[in-house]
Amino acid sequence: MDQMSRRNWIAASGGILFAAISHRAFAFPPLPAGRRSADLPSVHAYLMPDCDCCTAWVEHLRKAGFAVTTEIATGGDFTPWQKRYRIPPAIDICHLATVGAYVLVGHVPADLVRQMLGEQPRLLGIMVPGMPAGSPGMEGMGRAQPYDVLALHTDGRTTVYAKR
Repeated sequence: MDQMSRRNWIAASGGILFAAISHRAFAFPPLPAGRRSADLPSVHAYLMPDCDCCTAWVEHLRKAGFAVTTEIATGGDFTPWQKRYRIPPAIDICHLATVGAYVLVGHVPADLVRQMLGEQPRLLGIMVPGMPAGSPGMEGMGRAQPYDVLALHTDGRTTVYAKR
């Protein structure tokens, strides 16, 4: 009986340890207010004036550990930044941001920003076209819908980077 109890204890301990390690490896829980992960570059976001979803997306990034500064796009005109960051003019923009050498357009999830920064692909950045319900900043805006996160290539092409 003592032998069996020891085995059960070891198995349970191993299971708890595995769960703790896998949670740390695959999830990015929010950091306490005012704290950021030291290994993350700062994000600078350009926002529409008085846009709640833009503000909610910025908060999503902050909760994921990013330090975020913001700038309001006068009159909601993103043309200067689209030219500066080589974003095709056909892409409608609610907000955009820069992080490291990359640009983020739309409601891009923070975990995919981290993934892109870790992979360092040869891209302009990543984007979420439109304003899909359930995407970061668009929670509670109706029933969550599946959406694609697109890679913005330097030649103007887009390809699917991830599906949500």
